Amino acid sequence: MTEPSLVEFKDILNNFIDEQESSIGLKASDKGKISLKDILNNEENCKYDYPSSPGKPNLNHIKSTGETAFQRAIFNGIETELTNGTELINKVRWLDLELPVTLNKNSRRRCLDLVGSLDHSDSPVLCELKFCTNCDSYASNHPVYAIVELLVYYYLLLSNYENLDDRKVYHKLDGMRNFTWSTFLKRAPVLLIVAANESYWKYWYKRIESKDQLVKGTYELEKNLNTKIHLFVTQDENFSKPTNGEGYRPTVSSFTWSIIK
Repeated sequence: MTEPSLVEFKDILNNFIDEQESSIGLKASDKGKISLKDILNNEENCKYDYPSSPGKPNLNHIKSTGETAFQRAIFNGIETELTNGTELINKVRWLDLELPVTLNKNSRRRCLDLVGSLDHSDSPVLCELKFCTNCDSYASNHPVYAIVELLVYYYLLLSNYENLDDRKVYHKLDGMRNFTWSTFLKRAPVLLIVAANESYWKYWYKRIESKDQLVKGTYELEKNLNTKIHLFVTQDENFSKPTNGEGYRPTVSSFTWSIIK
């Protein structure tokens, strides 16, 4: 299938968001959230070239026990094994995290949760994370929302990668090799991953039409956009802050993710 132009990619996403309004349309409970359609269609997210120098993420002294801890723990693990449930498919080596995909004037820009590369081919991996222990049904936590959010960020990255390279928008992290988007994105195909812990998926399987329907819908979107989108489940993690109130270095108990099929 021919790869869609950026204009076509955006149109397909806009149409899909309209179709999924009942599932991922923001409600009053989604306080402080901006709709995915507004993010996608805001020209400031594509046309601005405002200087950016993202601060170095805190990996070793955090106080979060939620999604931020999940993200930092995965990155601290350096590599993640991708499996089909029983056999190893590939490994991801993580290169950066919390990386902006826009150069607008907002102090808090849209960011990718994790950026990595596949062990076998060096192909890029862009990852959106979800994590919950006491889950809730906010639209912004819906699996389809996570899939579309990642695709919106991918679209913004494709629109902005040259400027992001010019501005050197990446983190200088100890022991991590640097990369440029212009070189990185040529190592097609880019793998887009939505990964979440087991409790998250169990919670949402009870609230969506079916797991099979979610996987089928993801495949259809993948086909229409000529992209690779995979869903993965991770083990539940129990992050807890030290009792002395100091920050801690989060780690995962398992470095293995299983594909949802």
